[in-house]
Amino acid sequence: MSKPAGDKRPPAGRSIGFGLERIGLAALGRPRLAALLLLVLTIAAATSIPRLPSDAALSDLFRADTPAYRAHRDMMALFPSGEFDLLLLVEGGDLFRRDEIEAVRDLHVELELTDGVAGVLSAFSMRRPPGADGTPEPLFPDDLPGDDALQDLVAEAEAHPLARGKLIGRDAEGGGLLLLVVSLEPAVIASEGLKSAVATVEKTAREALAGAPVRLSIAGGPALQLEIRQAIRRDRLIYNTAGFAVGFVICLVFFARPSLVLLASLCPAVAVIWALGMLGHMGLRLNTLINVIPPLIMVITFCDSMHLLHRVRRDLGAGADRFAAARAAVCDIGPACALTAIVTSASALSLAFTQSALIANFALGATLSLIAAFVAVITIVPAGTVLLFDDEARFRASERGTRNVALLAAFAVGIGRLVARRRRAIVAGGAALTLAFAAMHLSLEPRYRLAEQLPIGSDAARATARIDERLGGSQPIDILVRWQDALGPDDPAVAAVVSRAHDALAAEPAVSKVWSNRSLEDWLKGAGVAEDAIARLRDEMGEPVKARLASADGRAALVTGYVPDLGAGATAEIVASLERRLAPIRAEHPGFRLDIAGLTAVSAVESRSMIAQLNINLIGSILTVMAIIAIAFRSLRLALLSALPNILPIFAAGAVLYASGSGLEYASVIALDIAFGLAVDDTIHFLNHLSHEERPGEPVEKAVERTLDVMGPVVILTTMVLVLGLSVTVLSVLPPMRLFGMLMMGSLAAALVADLVLLPAEVMLARRWLAVTTGRAGTER
Repeated sequence: MSKPAGDKRPPAGRSIGFGLERIGLAALGRPRLAALLLLVLTIAAATSIPRLPSDAALSDLFRADTPAYRAHRDMMALFPSGEFDLLLLVEGGDLFRRDEIEAVRDLHVELELTDGVAGVLSAFSMRRPPGADGTPEPLFPDDLPGDDALQDLVAEAEAHPLARGKLIGRDAEGGGLLLLVVSLEPAVIASEGLKSAVATVEKTAREALAGAPVRLSIAGGPALQLEIRQAIRRDRLIYNTAGFAVGFVICLVFFARPSLVLLASLCPAVAVIWALGMLGHMGLRLNTLINVIPPLIMVITFCDSMHLLHRVRRDLGAGADRFAAARAAVCDIGPACALTAIVTSASALSLAFTQSALIANFALGATLSLIAAFVAVITIVPAGTVLLFDDEARFRASERGTRNVALLAAFAVGIGRLVARRRRAIVAGGAALTLAFAAMHLSLEPRYRLAEQLPIGSDAARATARIDERLGGSQPIDILVRWQDALGPDDPAVAAVVSRAHDALAAEPAVSKVWSNRSLEDWLKGAGVAEDAIARLRDEMGEPVKARLASADGRAALVTGYVPDLGAGATAEIVASLERRLAPIRAEHPGFRLDIAGLTAVSAVESRSMIAQLNINLIGSILTVMAIIAIAFRSLRLALLSALPNILPIFAAGAVLYASGSGLEYASVIALDIAFGLAVDDTIHFLNHLSHEERPGEPVEKAVERTLDVMGPVVILTTMVLVLGLSVTVLSVLPPMRLFGMLMMGSLAAALVADLVLLPAEVMLARRWLAVTTGRAGTER
């Protein structure tokens, strides 16, 4: 297989792709070697895919080096973490009858003996105040009394300071509720898996309660995490299969040639394997964000391969040999593909400058995957062109084009002629809309709510809502009290600080069910028992109770209150108010450290800060991309010209959120950032091709018309690939991913309109008013 000598020459002149298209020329020079290297790299990447575990925790989004997260991390090290608490809610109209109470108590005992369970906390953990012999008896004895006496025990449990409104209660119809807090062993979860640990507890519970007229609901961190992980696995299968199918069908419509469709489809397949392998090699865990990288890479790669192969097809059909056709695609279209990879990577990388380690990892993974995707496309297309189309005459003999492409070209040219007559009004209207939309976007308030992160129809979410409704709240807000002196949790100085912290938390109107050592102290005082009985009572109630009140090393105590899932805004106000209440306590007791901890507080404080920071990063990303375009095209005017058509769709999406009364969530900001990077793709290809169509002394309208004739069909179809390919995210049961997909689709569809209408209008107007010139932006051949 010979190759014209001239084809080995590197591209001359300046390249808007900063010379990265030379990778394609290297593949063109040694196509068989390039194919072998692609095969080896793809096999190597595939071996790393199994390293991608789906074990992200609920707190991963907020993991950062901030005071709030450090306090949460310290609390997790000292006390049982709520992230490992499985909540079993048992309800029934006759729950407080003897047989039903015995069934639930037996369940409590069986769970304590279950492998993987660190402890169980329920109303059956409670003790009475110590009697004359100093021994606190179990509230529910082994041999339960008759009905009347049993109801007295139930009433006593409902009045117990550590059970009242927390572990036992009644619904509006008088039915009973019992809550069992099952602490799972983190080591067992790590070794056997979360699914196995949760399934073991659920099986034990359902078998123990079989036949009893009660309802069992399961909530808590492990149940929520398990449902999210299962949704992630489901989404991954849907994203990769449906996304590829969409791209394949559109390529089939566009090219209508099996060889071209095969080559176009090979690029995203290889790129996705490389991306997944790279993510696995980096040791990243699959989560809702990492899960969108493969479909994102898939649709971007489909688009780039379509741009390159469209040029290959045109040149082969016009009489060029396969080497010249491949070289023309690499030298003329390759720089635009390289520049779009650079700006999209820059948009993704801007997300790394946030306090969230999870988002930073997503940004790094997405950036590296985008770079790998470009390398795959710019290598596969020229090498594949040379290897597959070795009979150019036969290709030309069978080349008839497609009616669909001709119709799209006529449609794009028709739009261009209409725009030429209304260019001033279009530009003025676009600028006015951008300013209005920007004002609405910048008015959006950060928003985060746990229930909105969970799978739609989640059983655990429904159980959590029941606990919020019937027991006053499932979300803990903790005050971590620490001291350095050799004091114990029952020392008078410690008791005084814990008591004041308890009062501060109880003073918050939205907080219910505050419990701490102070709860036991008040209860014992009311029963006429000496305060020194607190330690013994804690010991008798067992480790599940003791470990939630004082740390094992005797240097920390915990004060815990509960709130419903109020959302970040309302919870952050509670945290801010609580900080003000704690300030004088800290000032008066400098030997103590009081920190507001727990995932509820961390998510409220950090989510608002994180989302606001991401929004700022979005503005920075826009400025960075515009600077890259200015450098690439050697024209600040051209960069400013390209800003409006790409900013308008992003702010329009923000305006839709504002008009719908929605806030700004982390998924929406990330979607807008990535959408901006993708939206610039069409602008770059338009301006790049326009630079080749300009003729000295000719009206710019002619160059725009020829550009729309050639690029219009590709731009429309690649946007269809992006929009329809990303539409698979709307099939997710995870609300953040649905929001991500809808905003991406809307932004990209709006960007297509802007690039077909607003950008040509700006170019025509700017040529006449400002004499802006793109010059020969692509690589000269």
